[in-house]
Amino acid sequence: MKELPRIVELAGPAGAGKTTLASMLEQSGMNILRADIPSWREPNRIPFYVRNTLTLLPALMQMFYRRNGKWLQRWEVADMVILEGWPRMLRRQAAACKEVLLLDQGPIYMLAAGQVIGSGVLNSPQADGWRRRMVRQWANTLDMVIWLDAPNATLVSRVRGRDRWHGQKARSERAAFKFLDDYRQAYEQIFSALVAERSDLRIVRFDSARASVEEVGSQVGAALGLDRHKQSNGSC
Repeated sequence: MKELPRIVELAGPAGAGKTTLASMLEQSGMNILRADIPSWREPNRIPFYVRNTLTLLPALMQMFYRRNGKWLQRWEVADMVILEGWPRMLRRQAAACKEVLLLDQGPIYMLAAGQVIGSGVLNSPQADGWRRRMVRQWANTLDMVIWLDAPNATLVSRVRGRDRWHGQKARSERAAFKFLDDYRQAYEQIFSALVAERSDLRIVRFDSARASVEEVGSQVGAALGLDRHKQSNGSC
């Protein structure tokens, strides 16, 4: 594993407490900085999207010609562009600062979403080459994955107790449980592929139903080798 700075993804199903944990870690006094996903809505990111869309054209054309009546949704193409170009941006950012860069809804989430709720094109044989390349690229970008989970009943209860809309609220309990199980299966397949590519990639797992966010945060800090009382130097 590389010395600090490190690039870490926080992953897990909806309701596991990822956003709460990410916010707590960022404000904890440990040297952790949440990395922003490059958004196409920001004018200064237009060159990023143009450059990486052009890089993706061969893969996109192959998927188009062999799509069997299906085509990628717009958000899938946007995620592909981010997956393509974000590693270089993160490495530059990591080289310029001493914080651990924390990715909330990062590449593993994007790959899992494409597998579970996408058009199906990214699961098809015509996307095999692109998938293998993304796994290889991100296995050599991420230094650690923090997996946060809880029992299905706990997850569904948490999501339904939120004020904001979420697709899980419209599903029956049985359908919601199946959806969560499908996501877990997708994540585990991605974890296996990443570890097969890079055996020293650490995947640290926590059950947020058995430990408070403060307890998990403390354990995450220990896993990252960070001192809670060592303040960020603001070098990013």
